[in-house]
Amino acid sequence: MKKLSLILLIYVATLITSCIPGKITTYQLTINSVGCMAFSFQDNGIFPYLEKINKEQLGISIIPDSISKKIAQDGFDTGNKLYALDPSTEFVFTNHIEAINVVTLYDFNDKYPAMSNVNAILDPLDIMGNTHSVEDLSKLQFTEMHLKFNQPATSDTIQFEISGRIAGGEAFKIATNKLIVQ
Repeated sequence: MKKLSLILLIYVATLITSCIPGKITTYQLTINSVGCMAFSFQDNGIFPYLEKINKEQLGISIIPDSISKKIAQDGFDTGNKLYALDPSTEFVFTNHIEAINVVTLYDFNDKYPAMSNVNAILDPLDIMGNTHSVEDLSKLQFTEMHLKFNQPATSDTIQFEISGRIAGGEAFKIATNKLIVQ
């Protein structure tokens, strides 16, 4: 019993002494505009590959162009940050991207000719590179999205137009870079 009490006392003392006053810095990020890029994945289908186009492994990224606002708040850094020199940092988005539609500007394949909406053949990627099927891509709300086509392209020229809305902001319409397979 004495050993358990001593261990608990040492743990509490370490926790109390490792709490140091400091600043918790919060960056509030507001999405004002959106950028996008079409690309091909490597042979293993995970990472973007820009040097060679693989029509069987295509993807699109929709990325916000954000402005950050720094707000410092008084707080405490706890023991797990004891050796860090920088204060704690937190990133919070004040809005999101919603209601996207992706249209192919060139024939994608026999099922999707030029000017077709291709939302149905796009699957969102998680941070591990795994795809997830969604019922309606246009209803997703996100701050950054990476998508992968679940059907191969047959066209030698690939480009997409992405339209959508920024919550609390305006509608946008942007085109990806053009990919040409030679």
